[in-house]
Amino acid sequence: MSGLVSVIIPAYNEQESLAVFLPKLVAELKKTGSYEIIVINDGSSDQTAETVLKFHKENPSVNLVSLSRNFGAQAALCAGYREARGDCVISMDADMQHPISALSKMLDQWRQGYDIVCAIRRRSNHLGLFKRISAGLFYCLFKSLTGLKSDMGADFRLMSRSAVNALNQFSETPVFLRGLVSRLGFRQCTVYYDENKRQYGGPSRYTLKKMLNLALTGILGFSLKPLHLIFLFGLLMMGTGIIALCAVIAMFFIYHEITMANVLLSTLITFSGIQVLILGIIGEYVGNIVMTVKKRPLYLIEKNTLRKD
Repeated sequence: MSGLVSVIIPAYNEQESLAVFLPKLVAELKKTGSYEIIVINDGSSDQTAETVLKFHKENPSVNLVSLSRNFGAQAALCAGYREARGDCVISMDADMQHPISALSKMLDQWRQGYDIVCAIRRRSNHLGLFKRISAGLFYCLFKSLTGLKSDMGADFRLMSRSAVNALNQFSETPVFLRGLVSRLGFRQCTVYYDENKRQYGGPSRYTLKKMLNLALTGILGFSLKPLHLIFLFGLLMMGTGIIALCAVIAMFFIYHEITMANVLLSTLITFSGIQVLILGIIGEYVGNIVMTVKKRPLYLIEKNTLRKD
């Protein structure tokens, strides 16, 4: 299998990295045949756009898409997927943490018929203990709540044209691409790589706040289980309160004594449980509305012999 290979690169204040990264990427892609590189300038305040335009004048296969402001990496990637024209599309970071050497492995898997090739980080010694543990916990939690397997490749993946066209049918916001790609289906496989250390531009700009926002987007966007848990918690509270209230009444008939504190406590637990249960029911309806408003395609077609295009 051969064809145009597109590489999309979201970039935010990456002028130093791009100056070194783009020549190496071009040299690697020339081995594959026809290619295009699309750098999505995500509202950078440095010379990122000018750096890419300089390469574009020398090599028209290097292209720039500048966003009007900083929309975030997920939005920038969505813009790249919609602009890419390749028979396969590879997304990777501009900071050279994703090794260019992994591209040949990904392309080999694509040529063998895989539509989605996820590059999974095998080792990253430069990451702090907190980030490694928190990332592992998040992916375990995400899988248990959603039933979807999300990779730890930080959006380093290859997608066939069919998979990209399917992904572009999703128009929901906010977006969590790792979850959407898992939800697509198609033939998927993984390759492994050792992540490089970030060399330019200082520490990663992916702050703890941004990571938490992305985690919440992923969990709340793909699972109603938190609402189910609220409903069950309310049911448990109400059941506990009713049992406690019945026990207080039984004590009155057996021992002919009752304390107001026990009555108030059991009544409070019962009605608190009813309130949480009602909120859980409302939450279930709201959750279904949210899923409907997202307008995700009801189904995705991988192959159809009725169509000739």
